[in-house]
Amino acid sequence: MQIFASEAHAISADGRTIVGYVQTASSDSKIAPARWVDGKLDKIFTYDGAGNCYAISRDGSKAGGWGYQADADGDKNRSAAIWEGDNVQYLSPIPT
Repeated sequence: MQIFASEAHAISADGRTIVGYVQTASSDSKIAPARWVDGKLDKIFTYDGAGNCYAISRDGSKAGGWGYQADADGDKNRSAAIWEGDNVQYLSPIPT
C-alpha cells in the first residue's frame, strides 16, 4: 500500500505511540485512522468510510476520533469513535 499523505494529532505519555490519519494513493483517496508505534506505521484501523484519530490514552492502548457508521437505512453518519485493538466503538452520531 502506498501512503499519499499522513498527519499526526496525539502522542501517548511515554512518547512511543502516535495517532492521526493516513491517506492512501488510491482512487477514492479517503483518510483512515492510523497508529504509529516507535516511529513506524503500526495499524490502519478498520472503518466504514473515512475517519481520523485526535486523542490517545496515556498508555497508547485506546484512540479517539471520528468515523462513519451506517444507520438502519444504510446511510453513513459521522460519529465519535473509540478504537481499542481491532475493535471500534461508535458513539452517538455527530449532529450535522
